[in-house]
Amino acid sequence: MGMMGSVIWLYSLMTPSQEDGSEKNARSEQEQHGTFAERWLYSGRASSSMSEQTSKTSNGVISTQASFQPAPGSSGYNPVTPLPPLLTTEASNNPAFSTKNSSPGKNAGQSSENSPSGASSPVAPSLQISPLSQTSVVGSESISSEPLLSLRLLKDVSVTINVPGGGHVVVPLSLNSKRVQLLAYIAWRRGELIARDRILEHVFGWGLSDEEATEEKLAERFESHKKLLRRKIREVIVEHINKPTGRQIIDPDQVDPFVSNSGFWGLSDCCRVVDLEAIEASHKVIALARKDGKLVDEIPEYVKESSERLIANYAGDFLESLMKKYLSEFRAWQGHSSWARKPYTLYRDYYLDALWYAAEYEWRMGQRYANDNGTMEEEALRKQQGHFGRAAQKYQSYAMYACNSKFNTKATFGVHGEFGERVGMSERALCRSVWGNRQNRSYRADMEHLLCTDKECF
Repeated sequence: MGMMGSVIWLYSLMTPSQEDGSEKNARSEQEQHGTFAERWLYSGRASSSMSEQTSKTSNGVISTQASFQPAPGSSGYNPVTPLPPLLTTEASNNPAFSTKNSSPGKNAGQSSENSPSGASSPVAPSLQISPLSQTSVVGSESISSEPLLSLRLLKDVSVTINVPGGGHVVVPLSLNSKRVQLLAYIAWRRGELIARDRILEHVFGWGLSDEEATEEKLAERFESHKKLLRRKIREVIVEHINKPTGRQIIDPDQVDPFVSNSGFWGLSDCCRVVDLEAIEASHKVIALARKDGKLVDEIPEYVKESSERLIANYAGDFLESLMKKYLSEFRAWQGHSSWARKPYTLYRDYYLDALWYAAEYEWRMGQRYANDNGTMEEEALRKQQGHFGRAAQKYQSYAMYACNSKFNTKATFGVHGEFGERVGMSERALCRSVWGNRQNRSYRADMEHLLCTDKECF
């Protein structure tokens, strides 16, 4: 009996009772609840001390290992999990406050795999952002692809402020030749940084004697006109955008059309020259097709559409209104041409190329009907006359526009009979225009003989 009692006593020591095991499991579960509660309490206190979290953050995540010890006592310890605190906008956007298992697609009631005892993961209530906080302000990331300042340099120079959220305000510019030239000189060379000395020479020193064009005087004019342009834009923002709404939609101090770096000046990223960009985009299609040899035998439909788009977007020549009012400001001086002559000729070339290929498209479409050897029906004849008529109008526009300005570097006449490129092209366009206007089949042979015996016209 003594041996049997010893065995039973040892067995009872090695096997804990079911009651003790359940008590330990309950205590372990309570400790897990307490740790989870401590994490939320820590997150609530963290929102009031953002500066302290920053120093403790590693790789954008705040450590949630809290040194929490449950109060000693019996198994009756039962901590209460508090409701999660409301986070501020800044805290909700901070990655340190995002829980490990949360994702944009989870619902509030969806259970988390890592939550203690299979409980559902608490989710902070969604925040309602006011329309004011959604408004793009200069200095923050803009959600709109529209630039803050839209510039136009064809015909009339203009600056338009595109208000975030909708609306446009035009900045009234004084027709001061030097001030507008400064803006246009930098704007048309967008994407480049230009040495200040070149700006002083080409814009402010043009046509002046050496006594008047000292570096000090030119630099003073440059700084003065630059500040006046900047001030005018900021005044419009304050008086016509911010004050009427009663709040600051655009920070005027952050708006500057110019950017500088080590004595070089360029156009700010908040600006876009919208009319020149549209013209260049359309002409790029024409240039690539010409480079690939696709304009030899026919004019593709997409080239015709790009040509028509360019013609519609061409409001006028580069600085056209300014040149008409201040013609002497752009005259040749000391054997050199004004800086504006290069962009003036460039964009006229783009426009004339578009006119020519749009006319060529209609011309060749009309020739397709003419190749039917006299078997055309009335409907086909009507279509042919329509194509030739539209071609004649565009050829006429080309012929009249190509040589109407001496400022165009390609519209020249030499003393020995030589002429520039636009003069020769204008003659061909005029010949086709006259033939197209009188394209009735009964007159075709006569027109070819009377007007254009030179096959170059066709």
